[in-house]
Amino acid sequence: MIELELEARFENFVKLRENIFHFLESMNVQSSLISEVLIVAEEIFTNIIKHSYMGECSKAIYIKIFLEGNYFVLRFLDYGKKAENLNIPESLGQIKGGIGGLGLYLIKKLSDSYLYYNDGGMNINEARKKI
Repeated sequence: MIELELEARFENFVKLRENIFHFLESMNVQSSLISEVLIVAEEIFTNIIKHSYMGECSKAIYIKIFLEGNYFVLRFLDYGKKAENLNIPESLGQIKGGIGGLGLYLIKKLSDSYLYYNDGGMNINEARKKI
């Protein structure tokens, strides 16, 4: 398991990406699967910065990276704004005006499962990918 605490700054995705890459590479995971996981991680990370914290700030994003059975799990926790009416588009055609929703669509499309919930003021985003 890897646990990270990163400030909500876009530049910090580099550290997250490196940790995910090395974790999966050490298990000889196919590069195409690693690429998909990195896209999911980037979308969740940037969504937290943009929508939960409403922009870059010094507040923390907590990330847990681990295996559970045959699944690689990415769990993101933050204390920003709670997501309301989280509508994940089922197709690209449902994305309105080309802005908003594409990241959630990619997360759902590239993950075997994705869930978001708020627990006592803490936002939890979790994506799973079978490896």
